Amino acid sequence: MAGIGEYRGERNVFFHVVGGVHPHRMKTDFLPIINKYGLYDKIIFHGQLFGDELTRVFNQCQFAIGSLGRHRSGITIIKTLKNREYATRGIPFIYSENDSDFDHQPYVLKAPADESPVNIQQIIDFMDHFTMKPEEIRKTVEHLTWKIQMQRVLDAVF
Repeated sequence: MAGIGEYRGERNVFFHVVGGVHPHRMKTDFLPIINKYGLYDKIIFHGQLFGDELTRVFNQCQFAIGSLGRHRSGITIIKTLKNREYATRGIPFIYSENDSDFDHQPYVLKAPADESPVNIQQIIDFMDHFTMKPEEIRKTVEHLTWKIQMQRVLDAVF
């Protein structure tokens, strides 16, 4: 969120947050940044969404934010479901950890694994030159489907 607060460009940038946010975390992590930068109309909290409601929010978004704070707990290599969901929905995204399924994909930006704000201008520049279609992104993760992954498990066991 601080990245949106520090962004000084001409584009109107919004950040949609989906999922439950604990009241303590809202008070200690989110509200101070919202108040500091006056982001009252830029950060939209949707709460937990499922099915068509979730899809409606995804359909409003051109870019997604993956995991950014894992360095705080010493995690540098991870395979999050969030990255996979973004790719299966055909949405480019940013994250900071290492994920061998996505680290070299052309629809991914890597953020530094530190406390620096996300560089919103970098995302805008990336998207201004981004030409992949959602179906092209989806095609890159066909090998990650549950069916194929479970077949690998069965092949290893039997």
